Amino acid sequence: MCILNLPGQQMYKRRTSINYVMKKYKLFILSILFIGNIFAQKTPMCSIDVKVSDRLTEKKEAGAVVAVFDGTVQIATQIANNKGGVVLEVPTGKNYKVVISKAGKVTRFFYVDLKNVNAETLPPGDKVGFATNVSLFEDNPNIDFSYVRDNPFTIFTYDGSNPNLVADDKIGSKMSTKIDKLLKDAEKNKGDKEAEYNAFIKEAQTAESAKDLAKALDRY
Repeated sequence: MCILNLPGQQMYKRRTSINYVMKKYKLFILSILFIGNIFAQKTPMCSIDVKVSDRLTEKKEAGAVVAVFDGTVQIATQIANNKGGVVLEVPTGKNYKVVISKAGKVTRFFYVDLKNVNAETLPPGDKVGFATNVSLFEDNPNIDFSYVRDNPFTIFTYDGSNPNLVADDKIGSKMSTKIDKLLKDAEKNKGDKEAEYNAFIKEAQTAESAKDLAKALDRY
């Protein structure tokens, strides 16, 4: 039997073939868009709000420098305004070290753990963050502040649901107690040295008076 390919049949086959190709093309484009959308999802950001003040006077520390480090690389920095305030934003998914410093003051720092923050656990467009107060105090070459310089005064972590990061109060309390002791011991040491100096001056004055008295007696 001989089957004839009529013009209409050829046209139908051609249209069918074109529709098939178009469907495949559309599916391909949709797949690309879907994958692109997944990769295009922005990494949630973390807002770091720091207020810096003087530990003794409670005066706002304008001019203090707040720097954020990813390992040894500094990724952000800002100088505190006249209210001692700094607000920085960093991408989540990593751990950071935040260092607060000012000339003549003891440098302090804290850690921020953002490795558990996931875009899927947050509403679209949301970000995590926290606010903290940092107090600086005068450096003193006669006091060993190495513990303060070498240890964080707290660690902020994400609990998996609350966008407000939580500070480790145990570490904070330990650091605060240590600083209070160092400053108290320094004050006591200063008082002891002043007492020793005053005693030395009094002794010298007494000796001088006794010497003058001896000279006066020699004249008679």
